[in-house]
Amino acid sequence: MKRFYILMMVILAAPMLLIAQTNKPTKAQTEAHIKQWFDPERKSYFNQPDFTQVVKIKVNESKVEFIKNTIVKYNDYSTIDTTSCSIDLSKIEKIEYGLNEMESCLWRYCYYLQFTCSPGVKCCSINGELSNSHAIYMHTATEKEPKFEESLGTLVKAFNHLRKLHGAPDPISFD
Repeated sequence: MKRFYILMMVILAAPMLLIAQTNKPTKAQTEAHIKQWFDPERKSYFNQPDFTQVVKIKVNESKVEFIKNTIVKYNDYSTIDTTSCSIDLSKIEKIEYGLNEMESCLWRYCYYLQFTCSPGVKCCSINGELSNSHAIYMHTATEKEPKFEESLGTLVKAFNHLRKLHGAPDPISFD
């Protein structure tokens, strides 16, 4: 009788385990999560009295395009510089976030996302010039922001999930 109950529990639990394993976000959900990060209403980009930088994003299959508009103001004069960076996620080996510390600036810390291809592969196009890696600067702060770092970690996970959905290589590790 005990065996019968155990067998019944296993039979009833198996579908639940399968559902739990396949409960990962879809490609559309992942893309939506990434795009909401770059919504201009978030205002989490460089925003200083003389310098503003806004990053917009377009996702088309495995290609992600970042469009960075930089506005520099000096007295009554201002300039706008636009930089375009296209990244093929199917060739990206590693995505990570980091923090630069700059002592000579108004803001002391600068958070960024780093996209790196496999060695010898150039899959990042910055204004048409190919590169092996590229950093997208995300946010500046006067002090370290653990909550922002935590949310950047979820953005990296979303990019990694989308990257894997497009057949990207596993990171090389000798650990």
